[in-house]
Amino acid sequence: MNTTDNFMEVNRAFKILKLDENASLLDIEKAYRRLVKRYHPDKCAGEEKLKCKEKFIEVKNARECLKSFYAYGREVSAVKEYREYIEYIKRFYDDLFGGLDLW
Repeated sequence: MNTTDNFMEVNRAFKILKLDENASLLDIEKAYRRLVKRYHPDKCAGEEKLKCKEKFIEVKNARECLKSFYAYGREVSAVKEYREYIEYIKRFYDDLFGGLDLW
């Protein structure tokens, strides 16, 4: 997995946990606990059980991703820099191709 994929995975994890990139480890844990309670498969009934199980696993993986991100000493500002880079590329292509939606 390359650096871009790592940034995208971290960015996705923040979105899954409904956090901004300035979230602390405590914020991550709080969001994780809140969402795990909400999506626990034992709390869902019928057809929703499968969706809850998928979301439960997604939330769990997002938490692990962000814990790893913090554990290895990476700065959240790196995510900001990556977002700024993507915005720069989008603006470049917008100027070049006249607003062509590439993403």
